[in-house]
Amino acid sequence: MLNPNNQAPDFRATTAYPFYPCNAEGNHLFQVRAGVSAVDALQEASNLLDAAKASAFEIATNRVEDVARNTWTLAYLLEMAKAVVDAAITNMEREARQ
Repeated sequence: MLNPNNQAPDFRATTAYPFYPCNAEGNHLFQVRAGVSAVDALQEASNLLDAAKASAFEIATNRVEDVARNTWTLAYLLEMAKAVVDAAITNMEREARQ
């Protein structure tokens, strides 16, 4: 990943990370953008995980009427959070190997 000035990659930033395959070919509908501060991205992943945790507790304690819809909400939140974390650590792992 090169920045516009052809400088070395910033290992404290996200790399592009596609997620949410949406068809039989496995094409991904969404992607985490490259170049976002890893700290900012991980803070957002924490927010997504907090929302997922709240959703899971609502499902577990039967505080929701539409369990199927809320389970899908939980799954989507977890998939987004995982993609953000993976996008944030990819460059860090690359740096550690060098």
